Amino acid sequence: MAQKNNRRAKIVGTDIEVDITEKKDVIIDSHDEDHEHDHHHKETFITKYIFSIDHKMISKQYLITGLIMGIVGIAMSLLFRLQLAWPEESLVRLSRGFIQDYPIDCTEETKGSLIIHMGMVHKLVMDVCDEYYNIMRRQVYQTPKSYLSFIAAYKSMYTDKLEALKEKEGRVKLGLDKLIQGAEDVEAMKVVLAKEQLKLEEATKNTNDMLKTLEQSSAEAKSEGEQVAGIKKKCEEDAERIGREKESCSNDLAKAQPFVDEANSAINSIKPAHIGKMKKLSNPSDIIKIVFDCVLILFQGPL
Repeated sequence: MAQKNNRRAKIVGTDIEVDITEKKDVIIDSHDEDHEHDHHHKETFITKYIFSIDHKMISKQYLITGLIMGIVGIAMSLLFRLQLAWPEESLVRLSRGFIQDYPIDCTEETKGSLIIHMGMVHKLVMDVCDEYYNIMRRQVYQTPKSYLSFIAAYKSMYTDKLEALKEKEGRVKLGLDKLIQGAEDVEAMKVVLAKEQLKLEEATKNTNDMLKTLEQSSAEAKSEGEQVAGIKKKCEEDAERIGREKESCSNDLAKAQPFVDEANSAINSIKPAHIGKMKKLSNPSDIIKIVFDCVLILFQGPL
């Protein structure tokens, strides 16, 4: 019985050893697989130090964050104590930190006075708040945020006013440039006007000379006009005289016309035989001679 129990114990022990060995192999294989998986997915800086899942790294993060917050708290505590101990210096120092590098169109001395003035104004407001509390027993708080808001409001107002001033300055400068340009244009126009004045004087002189010439010509024309008027008057008188003579001649002609007609009829009554008969007369009578002399006189022939 004892031998059988020993065999059974050996068999059971062997099975346990086999199970343990198989489990070790499984663990080793799983570790190898995890190692291969980690090898294929390499961790970055963000996954390792910021969004880490490692408990050691997380504890380091807590430690570092706590140290930083502690340092910040100590610094703020020191600042608060410095402000309580020397309120004017801390206010001036704070205003210097915000205004020293801010671009302000002034000298360094003026900027330093402005920095001190900003701190003193806030200190004055704090003193007035304390006085108000002592009299009215009502608390009015002036916090560092109020002081920072005061500085920010000043910077904003300064920027707006400076831009408005620069805009006005630009307009004034533009107006001055226009005035200067206008003055230059006036000077240039003076030069041009001086040249034109010379031309005008010369033209005036020429015009005056021309007027004198025209006056002389007008006087001559007037004299000639008077002469022409005299000649015209004389011609009209001659025409009137000639008209009268013509009328007289017409009257005489009208009176003589019957005789002319009678003479024409008498001439028409002359026959060639009558002329031949006159040619045969060797010594014509005196009446015939007188008639032929009158004919010669009418035709302006020689007697």
